[in-house]
Amino acid sequence: MPAEAPLAYRPARTRGEFESALRLVHDNYVHCGYMTPEPDGLRIGPHHALPSARTFVALLGEEVVATLSLFLDSPLCLPADALFADRLGPLRTAGCRLAEVGMFADRRRQIARSFEVLLYLMQQAFWTIRRHCVDHLLITVHPRHAPFYRKLLSFEPLADARPYEAVGNVPAELLDLQPASVSADQARSHRVREVFGAPPVPAGPAYVMDPVDFRRFFAGRVDRLGRLSQAQRLAVRQACPHLDLDALEARAIGMDGL
Repeated sequence: MPAEAPLAYRPARTRGEFESALRLVHDNYVHCGYMTPEPDGLRIGPHHALPSARTFVALLGEEVVATLSLFLDSPLCLPADALFADRLGPLRTAGCRLAEVGMFADRRRQIARSFEVLLYLMQQAFWTIRRHCVDHLLITVHPRHAPFYRKLLSFEPLADARPYEAVGNVPAELLDLQPASVSADQARSHRVREVFGAPPVPAGPAYVMDPVDFRRFFAGRVDRLGRLSQAQRLAVRQACPHLDLDALEARAIGMDGL
């Protein structure tokens, strides 16, 4: 059999790559029972609208075969705050810079392949947060996956498992990695040392959601804008003034009145 072509790892650059990544997450989450299918087939939240959000992809040719998202802290806080605000609030009060990684999905189900892909996607996230001087990188994981992140990627437990409504009330633990205290030579796996020992090659500009795409994803086939709480809308306005939520909401109200 011919050897499989190597994958390319980098931030999503276009709306098409970004949308393919979120479609892959949606299909994985539906398969695992974490969510019910959406009409547009996408798993996307308000944090994706932030200019600082990054969706990393693994590409086989031009096809997205795996993905991982990274969110820096903002007025919108982090996705994990929905469950662990009591643990993240004190870190902010202490002046710590936070970020969260999540939404890992791989088209290929083989564990050995997924491990390698996850390492390279985490490498992208790891060096991004280092450039932003992040103090704590958070991740919420199912308890059965926690030993992997603790043993191989040096995450430490920050909070015990709680039911996570955003993924169908499955249990989720909060894990924490402090990048400043981690070096490649401390990694417990030689493969991790190889991957994390140097930053990835710069990959050009990353996709950032513009007002047209925000309207497409949040007020298109699925009214995700209507799902946001008042606090979330205020936070999005503060973090993303270029999106002009007032105009979008006025347009939606006008259409409702037709």
